[in-house]
Amino acid sequence: MYATIFGNVSAMISRLYSGTTRYHAQMLNIKEFIKFHHIPSPLKQRLEEYFQVRDGIEHGSGTNQGWTAAVD
Repeated sequence: MYATIFGNVSAMISRLYSGTTRYHAQMLNIKEFIKFHHIPSPLKQRLEEYFQVRDGIEHGSGTNQGWTAAVD
């Protein structure tokens, strides 16, 4: 019984960390792209915000609540 609970909790934590790692790796790629191409600051901010909203919508982090209201 305890092994099943522990196993399920461990699996949930593992998925949480893998999602966080993926997010930070993609954000680092975006920041490197911005730096390499000398993107101006206003566009830089829009790109980063777009990625955060898109990631929230695709992976259900809850950040899309304001976005869907703005789109409607």
